[in-house]
Amino acid sequence: MPFHIAYYPSPIGLLELKASATHLVGIRVVDAMEKEYNESSAIIDICRRQLNLYFANQLSEFTIPVHFSENSSSFNSKVWQALMTIPYGSTVSYQKIATIIEHPHSERAIGNACRKNPLLVVFPCHRVVRTDGKLGGYVAGIEAKQYLLNMEQIKKS
Repeated sequence: MPFHIAYYPSPIGLLELKASATHLVGIRVVDAMEKEYNESSAIIDICRRQLNLYFANQLSEFTIPVHFSENSSSFNSKVWQALMTIPYGSTVSYQKIATIIEHPHSERAIGNACRKNPLLVVFPCHRVVRTDGKLGGYVAGIEAKQYLLNMEQIKKS
């Protein structure tokens, strides 16, 4: 299956967008473009528009069609689906996610699933915090996690 690759300069760093003809399959932070150009496709264009709205604090829920890799474990897929239930502007603990997916005491595994999140920002792992309220880790860095949480706290007009 051929993929389209594009780049999106965001407030949390350069995002690499990866899409099939019908679904968004990846968003990750990269240090630099791996290609000298940005590809375009209908899905990439939708993703860019939704990211523009999100970072302008005008979009609280992504509606772009997404697809998990066939290589994803069922546990990780459950975690990523649970992330989608966390409301914009809210946080939940790793422990709460464990309860949602009915895997008690799996907080560390949930953290690992968040680190493997294939769709950064769209699957809002930045909204998952430690039980003590501390931020915990984030694949794009703690500063990026804090930025996203602060941004989501700004009330939309």
